Amino acid sequence: MDGSYSIGKGSFERSKHFAAKLFDVLDINPDRVQVGVIQYSSKSKVEFALDAYPTREEAKDAIKKIRLRGGGTEIGRAIKDVLRKGFPGGRNEVPKIMVILTDGKSQDNVTLPAIFAKKSGITLFAVGIKYPKWKRINSTVLSRCHRTICPDPCESTPCQNGGTCLTESVEEYSCLCPLGYGGDKHCVPAGLSACAVDLVFLIDGSWHMGLHGFLMAKDFMKRLAHSVFVSSHKVQIGVVQYGDKVHMEINLQFYQSISELNRQIDGISFRGGNTFTGKALDYMAQHGFKVSQGSRMEVPHVLILLSNSKSHDLVTLPAERAKEKEIFILTVGGHRLFNDMNLITGDSRMVFSFHDEQELFNKVLEMRTKLCGLNSPGCFSKSLDLVFVLDASNNVGRNDFRLIKTFIKNIISQFDIDSDLTQIALVIYNKKPRMIFSLDTFDSEGAMKKSISLAPYLGGHAQTGKALRFVLEDATSTKKGARPGVTKVVLVVTNGQSADDVSSTVDQLWQDGITLLVIGTGEAQSPALLKIARSPKFMIPVPSYEHLKHYEANLVRKICNVVIDRQECIKSPEASRRCATMNAAASELIGDRKSQSEFLKPSL
Repeated sequence: MDGSYSIGKGSFERSKHFAAKLFDVLDINPDRVQVGVIQYSSKSKVEFALDAYPTREEAKDAIKKIRLRGGGTEIGRAIKDVLRKGFPGGRNEVPKIMVILTDGKSQDNVTLPAIFAKKSGITLFAVGIKYPKWKRINSTVLSRCHRTICPDPCESTPCQNGGTCLTESVEEYSCLCPLGYGGDKHCVPAGLSACAVDLVFLIDGSWHMGLHGFLMAKDFMKRLAHSVFVSSHKVQIGVVQYGDKVHMEINLQFYQSISELNRQIDGISFRGGNTFTGKALDYMAQHGFKVSQGSRMEVPHVLILLSNSKSHDLVTLPAERAKEKEIFILTVGGHRLFNDMNLITGDSRMVFSFHDEQELFNKVLEMRTKLCGLNSPGCFSKSLDLVFVLDASNNVGRNDFRLIKTFIKNIISQFDIDSDLTQIALVIYNKKPRMIFSLDTFDSEGAMKKSISLAPYLGGHAQTGKALRFVLEDATSTKKGARPGVTKVVLVVTNGQSADDVSSTVDQLWQDGITLLVIGTGEAQSPALLKIARSPKFMIPVPSYEHLKHYEANLVRKICNVVIDRQECIKSPEASRRCATMNAAASELIGDRKSQSEFLKPSL
């Protein structure tokens, strides 16, 4: 029973009435049906166990005496409590049914606990307490279930593509879909279900692109726009053309029909000029996604660059400035421009290259899936052990250390803190490391943030090598909550200056399959940071501590890429090019070519 503040006393009493009506049609006795009640909010409380009341009347009298406790709504925690402690007063080898009464959305993750409950043999029913017609619930549900257990609508395994079926009511079900798939009733590829994004096409209109290439790009835009269900009112689309100058051709907006958008795209004229892609990217960073021009803060901002010519100006820094504004960049171009496009995205998975027109149009489905997947939780549904290592020495001022802590709190808000998903530890250091909390200390975000806020500034000299040795031997050990087989990432925030050497410990961390990411701030020198990161791919240079807030999305993407890459490598190391890239980051500088399987073995 939902006993949170949001349900209110009136709805709580109605839920008690519903439970009592259910008792009326059950054959309650120790040899047949046993009933128990757990009230949940921020915590769970057993109101009475299954074996507490042997008769229907006693159980009904007991439920009348239950009082609303108040608190938040954490259904996931309540289910996990039952999984850990079992059904109080329950019997072996009889069906176990959990009826969850709630008024709305849970404040924690419900999906995984529900799956584990189902796999444990528990049948789940969910009842909406604020349903508008209580008589209909009572009569429809109870009359169909009063002599036997209702047939499970999931018995026919209706979910496709590996989806897990979850029972919603007597006749209804929903599908929990794996990453990359969506839809309540069918797990179709994510690109086939509507997605919410603000999308701007940045199209090369230079002489090098040519009229034929320009017309082909316009055709591709129309095909992709149609594929992301523009008429769903969840996608806004704009078009910008560039050459010597940048022109806003179509302002970011909704379209009532695909034909309306097609007419606007057909009306764009080829302008010509030289190719200044860097200038166009700078324009997009400053003007492409302004709220005053209709852009939405709550959806991903996606820029798709369509070009088939080399830029006359530099593109790397303008692309980074766009990413700092949390703009996702995808590029489309000929195969000969793959390296140029990769410089812009910084991620080969965001580059779509082609040899001819037909190959370009064949990319529509793949790009649609990628585009709509930007709105998905990414690695948040995967397991991760993440350790933050913060320099709290004189290298960092007291006020700057506060900025770092704020940055870390913002980062953890973007992960699902749970013993089954993301575990986080915090280590601070000067000449000695100090564990603020270990991986298994917290399973909720609020308590973790409070602990981060209380982490003290230390001062003194910095010994980063000693801190990393502590991480290797203690913070990432199983005795401190690290999970075998789970991806491990260590994020170091430092200015690179250390009184001791880091090389040998860093070698061991990489050899143990632990990925090191480094944020270099202040007067950080790249060579010092590279000793830890091993590759620029794992390093984020930041001008100053005040700029950290602009790099949150970039860091989360890097962490998620590590998680996804690691899991893909473990599944099929011989087939993954990214495995070789990650191995090289360690092996080339360690001087010892480890096999992929050894490099990727779980750390213990």
